[in-house]
Amino acid sequence: MVDADRNIADGLKFIAKADSILPDPIIYLDCKGWGLFKQGHYEDALELLEKCYEGCIHPDIRYIISLHIREVKKAIEARNHSQEFIPTLKIRAVTQICMGNLYFY
Repeated sequence: MVDADRNIADGLKFIAKADSILPDPIIYLDCKGWGLFKQGHYEDALELLEKCYEGCIHPDIRYIISLHIREVKKAIEARNHSQEFIPTLKIRAVTQICMGNLYFY
């Protein structure tokens, strides 16, 4: 569910149930972190995924978690970059309007 971008909230509920009854929660915590990422909770996702990575001893699963961590970090960086970029666009738009040009670039 979470990986397919369908019913992410329901998927997170199922993950919480699985986490409480299964002995190795790393996989389910990774899924929870990925679900938080898909919901836009990047910092919470990153914190959980990094804990999963540190607690995981399986190389294949660690690799998957590392890919998830990389995606979350890229999203945080993109969000931070876009927040820095938006004021620049506003300044350019106001400048162009004041100069009588009605186009944006």
